[in-house]
Amino acid sequence: MNNDEITNSIVDELEKVIDKIQHNLSVRGFNYTGFASNSLRIETSENRVTLFGADYIEFLETGRGKTNKSGSGVATKSIFKWVEDKLAPLLGITDEDEIESLKYAVAAKIHQYGTSVYLYLNGGGKAKHKKRPPLGIAQIVAEFENDINEIIKDAAVLKIKQGLDKFEKLRNLNYQI
Repeated sequence: MNNDEITNSIVDELEKVIDKIQHNLSVRGFNYTGFASNSLRIETSENRVTLFGADYIEFLETGRGKTNKSGSGVATKSIFKWVEDKLAPLLGITDEDEIESLKYAVAAKIHQYGTSVYLYLNGGGKAKHKKRPPLGIAQIVAEFENDINEIIKDAAVLKIKQGLDKFEKLRNLNYQI
């Protein structure tokens, strides 16, 4: 197996990872706009294969716990953007003042209690927070690592066999001379 074949095998496995993550985003209700699903992409370069995705996918997996009184500015901005892009349209809210109020209400609630996924994983909050399990990214990554290890092992065994075959041919040539 040459480097291109190994790279193609890794890309094939990463495409399966993307399919699984996209499926889990969809069935668990995390795909309102499709941005997280559509952000997943693979880039290859010499001796490197990289999977990219939205920077907040980790929080879809683990949730976000409560923070200090106001949280970080970055977190608040992300929450505001989520409310504006996803929650307000989902609720049919178009009035700018109502959207602004909703942003602050949601940010305050998340800073005070955390997200429903975090509460689900950590057994906190009210029963209504126990309805949304994580995406299962850790399991998907573990399966990917196992598959990649098999590909690498198979490639290594093939290289060793090819090397031994060459050695055997050279040895046989020496005996025939």
